[in-house]
Amino acid sequence: MPSNLKRNTRSLFLFGLGLPILVEVIAVFAVIVTDSGASAEGFAGILVVIMLIIAIPITIVGNFLILPRQMTDKSSYIFRSMVLPACFIIAIVIYYTGIWDHTIRPHFPKQVEKIQVAGSGPVGEGKFEFIFVVNGYTRTIEEQAEIENYARQTYTRKTWENSKYVTFDVKYYFVPRELYDPLNDSLSKQGAAAVFHHSGTDKSATIEQIER
Repeated sequence: MPSNLKRNTRSLFLFGLGLPILVEVIAVFAVIVTDSGASAEGFAGILVVIMLIIAIPITIVGNFLILPRQMTDKSSYIFRSMVLPACFIIAIVIYYTGIWDHTIRPHFPKQVEKIQVAGSGPVGEGKFEFIFVVNGYTRTIEEQAEIENYARQTYTRKTWENSKYVTFDVKYYFVPRELYDPLNDSLSKQGAAAVFHHSGTDKSATIEQIER
């Protein structure tokens, strides 16, 4: 009885855990030495290695749970132990070759950001305008708060990027998608749901809402 337990334990560690992990490691190295077709081509190899780091503990726990404690048939035992590695290998091949980015991912619905930059640029000496499109605008208090927060974050980010930004005269127009005209900025600005203005001469300058 103890010898059977010892044999079963050895089988679990050799064929149930060790072999599957070895196969995953070999598969990763075999994949990353080839050219990647993924969108993040420069980082695809790193991402695959990260996937391996995640896959190893999943394989250990998964095989420990799904494999029988007694190995009655070696071939079927090894076959079952390779189910998770096979899924992992298929996943990294689909990702690394670009099948996911170019074939599968485009069929998923894209998440549209609530607020998007539609245009920006100078309109005079030291004067700038930003036009933002607000998707799915429903005129709620929460949306107005989100728009104001977005405007202030944009102002803060711009001052970090350019210290002279605090001295500029800038207006931020937030236009509902249905009122935005990509060919006519004047018409788009007339339909703005909120307009913020910044004009200052020192670092104490702030942004304020002038229209709603």
